[in-house]
Amino acid sequence: MPRVPEVNEAAYAQLVQAAAQLNELVRLLRGSGQAGADIEQAIAGIGEAAMAVRGMAPVERKPRQGSI
Repeated sequence: MPRVPEVNEAAYAQLVQAAAQLNELVRLLRGSGQAGADIEQAIAGIGEAAMAVRGMAPVERKPRQGSI
């Protein structure tokens, strides 16, 4: 994996923290049956932002099974 340029290290670290927090929130929402399509979009958005900070092109994602 390519090294993150110094300028982006802080942004990448913040995205990693946001992703961890979102993951926990999604786990709780899915467990209670309250997760919706907007959650999946938020997850994809954070992933795309992390890729952009690293200077990488976003990966084409397949919809999760059972999502809209």
